[in-house]
Amino acid sequence: MANTKKPTPIKLTLWIGTVATIFAGLLFYWHHEKAYPSTDDAYIQAHIVHIAAQVTGPVAKIYVDNNQVVQENQPLFNIDPAPFQIAVSKAEAALVQAKQNMQAEQQAVTSAQANVAAKQSQYEVAIKNAKRILALVPHGEASKEQGDAVVNQVNVSKAEFNSAVSELHKAQAELGQQG
Repeated sequence: MANTKKPTPIKLTLWIGTVATIFAGLLFYWHHEKAYPSTDDAYIQAHIVHIAAQVTGPVAKIYVDNNQVVQENQPLFNIDPAPFQIAVSKAEAALVQAKQNMQAEQQAVTSAQANVAAKQSQYEVAIKNAKRILALVPHGEASKEQGDAVVNQVNVSKAEFNSAVSELHKAQAELGQQG
């Protein structure tokens, strides 16, 4: 006959107590993990939006913290405006300089136009004087030397007029087109 031993009440109590303790521990662990989940390698799927400013520069002030929920159109940070103000000031200074250069070039054109008018007038006077004196040279009323001098004066006046016209064209080219 087989020898069947009945467990003693102490062993049975220890056995039930151990199983109950393990069950209570597992139940406590399950409730704790549900209330306070943790992991060493977690990944939460959420809407993450990468932020990029339209301009670059040093950040002057930050309005939010890491992982803070933000609303639409809520400012996140300010970028220091100083570099942009400097760039605007430089551009304004360059604009003022360009306007002054343009005015100076317009004055140069006006001056060159006046010089052309003066040289043209001198050239026309030299031609009239040359015609009068050259008409007198064949009759002996003016010397040939005077005739040569007035021809030379016409040539000099013509060269000065052509030079003034060239200076006017140069000034107009430096000015460029209006606008």
